[in-house]
Formats: sequence, C-alpha cells, structure tokens
Amino acid sequence: MRPLKPGMLAMIVGLKKNTKLNGRCVKLIQPVEPGESFAIPIAPFEVRRYSKNNPSGWVCTGDIPKHLTSIVGGWGVFKPQNLIPLEDDDHQFWDDTGIYNDAPGFIRSTVK
Repeated sequence: MRPLKPGMLAMIVGLKKNTKLNGRCVKLIQPVEPGESFAIPIAPFEVRRYSKNNPSGWVCTGDIPKHLTSIVGGWGVFKPQNLIPLEDDDHQFWDDTGIYNDAPGFIRSTVK
C-alpha cells in the first residue's frame, strides 16, 4: 500500500464508534501529532490543538458531519490505519484475473 501524502484521496475504514463514516472518501490535508495545533481546512480562522492523549493522525476533508465542538462540518482527524489510499500503486492496474499488470490495456492470452 502506498504511504499517505497530503492531497491524496483515501477511504475511511475500520472505525468502531462512528461506523457511519466507514466507506466515505476524504482528501488528506496534513498529518498531525499529539499536542500540535492546526487550522481547520474548511474554516482556516478556527484553530484546534490536537489532544496529547490522541495518537498521530491525518486532518481530512470530505463528507463528514459537523462535530459538536466545531462551528463547521466537512473535516475530521483520523488515524492512519483507518485510511486506505484510493490511488493506484506505481501506475499498476488490476486485470480481470486479480493480478497486477504494468500497463492499462494489458491483455493476457487465455488460449491453450
């Protein structure tokens, strides 16, 4: 799996509390460490301090409901293990056999 990078699209997976967010697509904005401050991407005038009790995470934007503590919705912080990149891996593509091939349009012969 590719490493997470700012600007990348990812899918939220494996949340146990907010399960309704699983399967949603988000855009990664920036990594955030415990105790670090960051501006909310949707409302840059609102700055948050990421709790020292939380693990490292990614600030993301997307179809995310409004939090009780925020004046706007559309953003959240998620652990890296709850984000799966939605971009291809070094420009390789799946064929119909489920095997990676080096180029789109690669045709595997089935003739014996």
